[in-house]
Amino acid sequence: MDANNNNQSILSFIRRSKEDYLVIICNFGRGKYEDYKIGVPEENEYIEVFNSDKNIYSGSNFINEGSIKSLRESWHGRDYSINIRIAPYSFIVLKTRRGE
Repeated sequence: MDANNNNQSILSFIRRSKEDYLVIICNFGRGKYEDYKIGVPEENEYIEVFNSDKNIYSGSNFINEGSIKSLRESWHGRDYSINIRIAPYSFIVLKTRRGE
C-alpha cells in the first residue's frame, strides 16, 4: 500500500490468500503514532492479530485493542482507511472481523 514513506520509515502492504487478506504495517523508525492513517481495501471492521509491541514480547503494550472501523476516506489509493496506533520499531498484522 505504501512502500515510499521514508520520512516516517513505515512500510504497509497487503498479504492476500484465496479467501482473505492481512494488512501488514512495519515501523522501522523510532516514531510513535497515536492516530496513523492507512488505506484498506474495503469497508469493514479490522482487528489486530499480532503486534510486536505487546508486553508479552517485552514491548510497551502500545497496541490497537478492540475493532477498528473503516472510514469512507480515500487513502493510499484505496476507497477506505483506518486509523491505528503504531509503536516505535514495531510490526503489526490486522485482519477483517469476518476472517476472525
